Amino acid sequence: AFAIAVPIILIYNIFSSLLRAFEEISWYSFIENILQNLTKVVSLILLILLGFKINAVISSYLIGIGITLLASYLVLINKMPDLFRKINIKTEKKSKVLSGFIKYSLPLMFFGIASSFLVLTDSFVIGYFKDASQIGFQNAAISIALLLLTTPLLFSKLFLPLITKEYGRKNFKLIEEISRQ
Repeated sequence: AFAIAVPIILIYNIFSSLLRAFEEISWYSFIENILQNLTKVVSLILLILLGFKINAVISSYLIGIGITLLASYLVLINKMPDLFRKINIKTEKKSKVLSGFIKYSLPLMFFGIASSFLVLTDSFVIGYFKDASQIGFQNAAISIALLLLTTPLLFSKLFLPLITKEYGRKNFKLIEEISRQ
């Protein structure tokens, strides 16, 4: 059942990145933090009341991500309709853009795979030498330590789109001032 969620989550991640990139942070925060969690809780309660047992959790998760995907799509279609307009590009330009995209994306993809590997390495090593309870303690400690990243992540969601926009305008003086702040 969770296999259904993978493409929905991937598309939603693209839509949420677009919301952040175009500085629609209020919509992003509402959809990500309020709508998604509220939908999951309400649908879980309704499904339990309707008699679903263990499937209620899975179904409420799928309903929650489906609603967030739909909401982010509706916001994007209303705020930025040009994003979904089909653009006709000549074949030679299309191949040039595609090769540039791949050259840009390969290091990012490698970084994602390497960071996933590094995050899971400690669990594999602890699992090899110790028992499952030690892995549980390690994962709990990591979750608590990741709370320290909350504040920088909040600012980066605002900071990175702003810096990218100013970089595109070649406004390096403003970037330097904002970075100092």
